[in-house]
Amino acid sequence: MIQALFDEWTNLVESPDESCFNEAWQRLQVDYKKKEYVCNYIKNTWLPFKEKFVKAWTGNHLHFGNRVTSRAESAHAMLKRYLTVFTGNFHEVREKICLAIENQHNEIKTKIASEKLQLFINFEFPCSRNLLLTFPSSHLVSF
Repeated sequence: MIQALFDEWTNLVESPDESCFNEAWQRLQVDYKKKEYVCNYIKNTWLPFKEKFVKAWTGNHLHFGNRVTSRAESAHAMLKRYLTVFTGNFHEVREKICLAIENQHNEIKTKIASEKLQLFINFEFPCSRNLLLTFPSSHLVSF
């Protein structure tokens, strides 16, 4: 029961657009029709602020994947995804933390590499030829 409610809540919060949100909300209301207090709680306590935490609305703003108020909370959540169990020994925990940091570092490097701009210069104009001397050759692409 609790896991099913949590799954439906997650679907509601992770809705990519308003129509998916409305469908998830309708589904939750149907599934918990006999437990009206659950729907009333969500409707009155959380839905008035849906623009602040539902992906359909938060996805319209640049937030770099951070959707919590504290950077420590997001770092903790990221580590929990890697640890998966809470009974590991020190060596296992250390290895998983190192893996998490390494993967995060690689993701950042990949994003940076994909965002690098290449400078395209048309060398047909005389003033363009002089620009060749001011840029490192690794930044120039001719066509």
